[in-house]
Amino acid sequence: MPTNATPRKTATVSTTDATVTTCGSYTLPDETVIIVKAYVVGRTTGGVAANYIRCAGAQREAAGAAALVGAVDVTGWFHTGADAGASLWVCTLDVSSNDVRVRVTGAAATTIAWRSMLEIEVLTP
Repeated sequence: MPTNATPRKTATVSTTDATVTTCGSYTLPDETVIIVKAYVVGRTTGGVAANYIRCAGAQREAAGAAALVGAVDVTGWFHTGADAGASLWVCTLDVSSNDVRVRVTGAAATTIAWRSMLEIEVLTP
């Protein structure tokens, strides 16, 4: 009988430049397929803000690394909103080793506080 769960995870991070930074992750167990939806917000102390919703599928075979199933969805109803000052900020999902990660990129000489919340639908047959 397959098992499933819908965990939620939150994380925060600050960026001070345009370096790609991880703001949350989920480690896939062996023999698992997931769909993850990431809700991400970023804001400077000066009030410049952005929000993102990203969705992706991933799977992991026994003793193997995680891999995306298809592409990260940034279209359709997956909204992105940003103030004019946040137009260069970026948010995406990727995989590294056994983890699905939320990756954010800020702007040079700008401190941005980020928060992510991941909803993960997990199936382990």
